Amino acid sequence: VINRHSQKQVVKEKLFSFLLSALFYEDNDGYVENFGESIGELLLKTAKTFGKLKFSRANEYEADETGWDLLVQSRIDPRHLETFFSKLLKLQGDDGFTRWDSTHPGTLERISNLKNKWTDLPKSRRKQFLY
Repeated sequence: VINRHSQKQVVKEKLFSFLLSALFYEDNDGYVENFGESIGELLLKTAKTFGKLKFSRANEYEADETGWDLLVQSRIDPRHLETFFSKLLKLQGDDGFTRWDSTHPGTLERISNLKNKWTDLPKSRRKQFLY
């Protein structure tokens, strides 16, 4: 995990695929792009995709926040959300970290955010959920 060997391997594979795509790029606009133009167009499309990924992750964080808030407002212990993600992590069978090409935040990151929300919840509010 520290050296991110698997992540480096994925980046190398994606880079090779990207270069091959640029070599044989065709967008059917009737104009034959040179290599630089092909790379430029592909980078633009890739940038749009990465922008969408970040937006998708933001939506997931917002959903987590909304779920947390609804549980608190309903006087249901919001730590059940953390329990759900912990069970999900076991079922996923991966390391739980956010992948750079993922539309969702990593499960470990979501669990960490929920733990922080519990810590940030005023003690007077937390007391109602302690058994």
